[in-house]
Amino acid sequence: MPIGKLTEFNVRIGNWTLYIERAEMFFKMNEVKTDLWLPTLIAAMGDESYELLSNLTSPDLPSSKTYTEVVSVIKNHLQPKPSFISQRYHFRQRRQNAGESISQYISELKKMAKYCEFKTALEDNLRDQLICGLRSELIRQRLFAEENLVYGKAVTIACAMEAAEKDAAAVEQKTTGGVTDPGGGSETGSAASALNAVNAHSARRSGPGHWGHSELFSEGLGRFTGGVARLRVREGAVPVFCRARPVPYALRERLDDELEGMLRAGVIEPVESADWATPLVLVRKADNELRLQPD
Repeated sequence: MPIGKLTEFNVRIGNWTLYIERAEMFFKMNEVKTDLWLPTLIAAMGDESYELLSNLTSPDLPSSKTYTEVVSVIKNHLQPKPSFISQRYHFRQRRQNAGESISQYISELKKMAKYCEFKTALEDNLRDQLICGLRSELIRQRLFAEENLVYGKAVTIACAMEAAEKDAAAVEQKTTGGVTDPGGGSETGSAASALNAVNAHSARRSGPGHWGHSELFSEGLGRFTGGVARLRVREGAVPVFCRARPVPYALRERLDDELEGMLRAGVIEPVESADWATPLVLVRKADNELRLQPD
């Protein structure tokens, strides 16, 4: 009894190369002799495929050809070799789509690179397009910071960061709830809990969303005045000073504005020197504003 099944080939939507790969595995698993590969293939390919083969080999009969010749003549007809320049153009245009995971994106890049003839530069090109096409600016900047970044390491870091982002989002969704007040305001998580506590002690409202405590919802940045915060480090810890990362030219002015605003608000202050330093990562928010966060 044969192992597996060699089905008919669908001329309209089938992939001839993959069909032949499966056919040859079928031949080997069932120990079909090499001189019987062509008759077996012709018997299994189906009427439509055989009619195409007959037209391509006319006036000769398909049976007069070798197995290799038959495979090649159908492949050249159904899958003519595309221009590698055209394929590289489409490869360079590929970006990660919304809702597409990084693993799926990488799989598509590999598929598109098949006819790009990158040869020994394949992994370098896959690495470059992976980074350039990522939707996450945070992951891209993290990869930019890596020295001597090879393709395998880029994939590992990108997938790990994507998984961490999903896990963090899932935890946040489980641990936070939403509260909407009649004035149209909305709070989540700890802010919602604070709002509920305020509401429990006040039945009066002084304005939309204030619930009788307008001082808690004033414009501008709040400030903690309950004491002096102290940062504690392990005994014997060695200071780490990381050099600043290059900032895209298009974002430099906006970064300067953000830093000036933080300086005026008292969030940061200038220093002449420091033992500890960490680079900034610029993250574009949904409203197109920038979020500055240390890496």
